[in-house]
This record gives sequence, structure tokens and C-alpha cells, in this order.
Amino acid sequence: MPASRNLSSIAHGLHELRFGDRAGQVRIFYYIKTGVAIYLLHAFRKKTREMPGKKIALALQRMKGI
Repeated sequence: MPASRNLSSIAHGLHELRFGDRAGQVRIFYYIKTGVAIYLLHAFRKKTREMPGKKIALALQRMKGI
């Protein structure tokens, strides 16, 4: 998979940055507000193959505050 992917199927402007280190996989959700800024919404260490619903909900909640 690419290091970054668009999550527009969840919310317009939402993206995920993925990378790994010795301790495992790290995910960062970020929001691109075109012409304004890039907002980092949430970062976490991923432990399962599934997309964690609580982490997405937190990122979406933070997007609403922007």
C-alpha cells in the first residue's frame, strides 16, 4: 500500500499517513483544507489489520471543530 491514502469515502479531505518502525505500524489521520492548512487529527500505533472505528470517530469529531 502507499504511504499515504485518501479516505474520502469516510470524509472529504481526510487522509491517512502510514509508516512502520521496530515497534510496529503507526497511523496518522490528517485533514487537508485546500488553500488553508493541513491539520493533524490523530496519531496512534496500529495493532490489528482492521481499521479502528473509535480512532476514525475521534478524527471525524476533531474535523468538525476545524
